[in-house]
Amino acid sequence: MTKMARITDGVIGDVIVPLDGFTIEECFHPDVLAQYVAVDGDVQPGWIVTEDGFTAPEPEAPAEEAPAEEAPAVVI
Repeated sequence: MTKMARITDGVIGDVIVPLDGFTIEECFHPDVLAQYVAVDGDVQPGWIVTEDGFTAPEPEAPAEEAPAEEAPAVVI
């Protein structure tokens, strides 16, 4: 199956594929296809363009949560 991706600033932005039984040219206008490049089937949005092709981004480390502030005691 043909898979195409739009690249913005070296990152895969979105990926398009044809509907079953159709070619990608039958599914998208030539002006739309001109904005895309052919990619391998495993490429996903967010992948990075490298000299060797495309690579998945490194997983982000979980953000550290700031310690929760204790609510002041209410005195009645």
